[in-house]
Amino acid sequence: MVEPTKKKRKYSKNGCTECKRKKVKCDETKPVCWQCSHLSLKCVYKTREFQFIVSKVPKKQRSTVESGPDLCKMESNKKDGDWRSKEAGQEIDTTLQRLEEDESFPKIESPFTPSFGGNDEGDLNALLNDALLFANDLFSKMPESCTGAIAEERQEPESHGNEVESHSKFNRWEDIEVLLNDVSKSELSYLKIFYDKVSYWLMPLAQCPDSNVCNHILFQHLIKVNSSNSKVKSYLQSSMVSISAKYVYNVYGKEDDNVIRKHFLKKALQQLYQEFESLSYETLELSQIDSLNLCVLLLTLDSSTFGTQEWKLHLRGAKDLLMKYNRNTEMMSGTSESILLHKRTVALARNWFSAIAAVASLAKGAHFFNETEVQEMLDIGANDASTSKLLKNMGFLTEQNFNTFIGYSPEALSLLTEVIKCLAADTCQNENNDTFLKICSLVQASREFQCYPNINGKLDANSAPPLSTVSVVFHRNSYYSVYDTLQQVHVELVFVTYLLKCIRLPESCSLIQNSYKRSWRMLEWMFSDCDLTIMEINTLIELLETGEIHNYSTLKAKLKFDLVRKSIIAPLLKDFILMMYQVSMLMSVARLAALDPSSLRLTRCKVLSYLLALADNLGAESARTSIAYLIREWYPRPSNLLPANEPDHAAMEDNALPFS
Repeated sequence: MVEPTKKKRKYSKNGCTECKRKKVKCDETKPVCWQCSHLSLKCVYKTREFQFIVSKVPKKQRSTVESGPDLCKMESNKKDGDWRSKEAGQEIDTTLQRLEEDESFPKIESPFTPSFGGNDEGDLNALLNDALLFANDLFSKMPESCTGAIAEERQEPESHGNEVESHSKFNRWEDIEVLLNDVSKSELSYLKIFYDKVSYWLMPLAQCPDSNVCNHILFQHLIKVNSSNSKVKSYLQSSMVSISAKYVYNVYGKEDDNVIRKHFLKKALQQLYQEFESLSYETLELSQIDSLNLCVLLLTLDSSTFGTQEWKLHLRGAKDLLMKYNRNTEMMSGTSESILLHKRTVALARNWFSAIAAVASLAKGAHFFNETEVQEMLDIGANDASTSKLLKNMGFLTEQNFNTFIGYSPEALSLLTEVIKCLAADTCQNENNDTFLKICSLVQASREFQCYPNINGKLDANSAPPLSTVSVVFHRNSYYSVYDTLQQVHVELVFVTYLLKCIRLPESCSLIQNSYKRSWRMLEWMFSDCDLTIMEINTLIELLETGEIHNYSTLKAKLKFDLVRKSIIAPLLKDFILMMYQVSMLMSVARLAALDPSSLRLTRCKVLSYLLALADNLGAESARTSIAYLIREWYPRPSNLLPANEPDHAAMEDNALPFS
């Protein structure tokens, strides 16, 4: 009898220099491996070198994305679903026409130069990893008093207008396009897609592209760079083009867009090297640090789909820079407009990073702050009147101080802060149970918070706000609160995280199962029109149980009916609001067991329909990973029966975070 061949031990060929010198196995955790962390040694990884060669391409070999119709015009018709007009009937043209000849674009039939390693997705991950390593290194070298080392920007006449009005000239694509007149038409077409669609990946609760403050800030940085004849160094612009091409590729599946995505990601790294390789930190400008930080946060939208731990890499470095340049902004010199842009950029970056940290805490039990930092980072405008005013002007805070970027009230942010502190602490308990009681009181206060009076998200018609607001969804003469749904599911799942990770209660505990059920009840209104038949439910569940459906691709191949349209209410089918609920949806149902068998089967079908909508309609690549994750949680199989290219259950801790 032939004995099965044992797998070779995974040697750390990509380990740090210290582990290689000592000839010990490195776990390759970045930026600091376990060995170096344990022994308090300096951990250094060698960065791969790439050549940046772009070939000229004949006109007939190029592909284009037609600038789609205006995706922001609010329609007056208020029948079901029409008021969210950024979605309905306004898709980007699915037939991508040929690009005009443009020497900045890569050769389609030969996507990569030989130095990049062919068409292997692993090489793309390596490139992303190098970009994050390089940026992380830059962050670590920034002076402790980052604000004191910033070069004074060119003085211009002071503007004394309203803070919001001083940025209003950048809130229409037509105006932005004129100001970016030196950018090639091909890049502009992808930047328009970023403006119209991808900006919702950053802020799903924006009313429309023109009012999305993420667009205001990012495009003002692009305009500033291009007006100074520095467009060859615009790594921020290249990263925005790359992420837009990723969106188009995810939604429409044309390989040309994937090639363009990889090319501009590669170009962004080249530009990062060019900009910062020999730059003196004494001559840094505010706009350079702002653009760097935004660029690295944009890379989150790509690196979040990694199957390993790379998503953690830049968070620590970005956090360090944020903590440095978040302080002393009042002492900055320069024009009032440049200082205001910097303040808005810092506010966006803080909220963006806090959203990532919140997701990481819930989904992974991971933390990136010490106790002082978490208090400062998540205290977003709560105790600072000027910051609160700025965030309200940016649309990040409602009058009740509900944070629309993160989806938390002040009470819920306080709860999250305390739980993250517990996750970072060696022990979560004390002799008098003070921490436990404080957590419970914050949970209750957060539960009592309401943007609108509601029962499980459904509003009384008499108390509903105008339909023009993104805070509610109107369907079949009923109103549903988006904000209150977010608030309540976040509260329950932060509490569950505390009970599981800190108190270490078993998942079967009634306290935890009850929170899962309450969270799911808040989400169920999204499926209030579900008309799946018993036969359709049983057929799908049987395919899941037998393993014939085990991931996104097999679900798409085996599904014989339109699961999405039969499950999700019409106004949400293509609405980016759905992206705000991904972690909540996953955590609520992954291990929810306290339902009768029929209800549980239907619930699982509904959640799969939600993830399909994210993947197919909104281009969220992480939803594909989430589908495989949930199926393994619901119907675990022995590791020897898993497909060779899929990780087993033990590796699930390294799965993607749901950012894009």
